[in-house]
Amino acid sequence: MRSCKDGRRNFELETQNYEEALTYAQQARQAGQFSYKIRRSEAEMMVGRILEGNHRQDAAAEEAFRAAIQELADTDRLAARIRAHELLGRHLLKKGKTQAGDEELDKARRLSHQAPLFSSSTISADNGNDEASKMN
Repeated sequence: MRSCKDGRRNFELETQNYEEALTYAQQARQAGQFSYKIRRSEAEMMVGRILEGNHRQDAAAEEAFRAAIQELADTDRLAARIRAHELLGRHLLKKGKTQAGDEELDKARRLSHQAPLFSSSTISADNGNDEASKMN
């Protein structure tokens, strides 16, 4: 079950209230240290999105997306891994790092071919349809 802070964090991001959104995301990041991998990776993805949206700390946004990928590297959570690579790839493209961005998007595409066709579970750092209920 998602907390009220998840919704509040998403609201703050969507309304471009980046300071509040970042505060909530950093709290989620800290709480994630005591949680399971999916939650920790979600927190990293959200921090990356907020930093990217605020057009500041580009290096920190990239680091957050990479931290999410690293967190998920040894899991079978394909949807979450795909989402993390997509976010990093798009971020790199926005920064003009075309080759690196394309490589991340290619990783996401390759992972998507491994996903079972019948699976509808997805993860998104900005909605409640995720695999968070599947604990590692």
